[in-house]
Amino acid sequence: METLTTTFQLKEEQISSDEIIIAAFRTMNLHILEENLDEDKKYEDKSKWLFLAKLRDKFQWFKEKGDTELTIKQGKCGWCNKGENGFRMVGNNSGKWTSYLIIKDKEHGEIIDLIECNTFIEEGKRNLLDDF
Repeated sequence: METLTTTFQLKEEQISSDEIIIAAFRTMNLHILEENLDEDKKYEDKSKWLFLAKLRDKFQWFKEKGDTELTIKQGKCGWCNKGENGFRMVGNNSGKWTSYLIIKDKEHGEIIDLIECNTFIEEGKRNLLDDF
């Protein structure tokens, strides 16, 4: 079985783990996520497999709304994990959305968690929570 890092290559250079994760979300591809998420880590305080089950249900919800892929918009958390990078996924037909943060180890830069974010601010947008 071919791994994602050999499947997704740009000009013979491997793309970053962030780009792999975002590509998997964009295409709603659980197989890519399964191949690239660490078995020993927890995601949203869940095992890899429970996290993937949650995503399967979320992807199915998008598909039931008529979405075939998700448009990705970059941004950051505006409150709980303020400043952490992430992305909003918007259904290409439904316009429905959800947002996730990519939490990285500050020293090594590796992904240590993926967290759904309800206070996500897209790049270029004003954070209204700053007024409080």
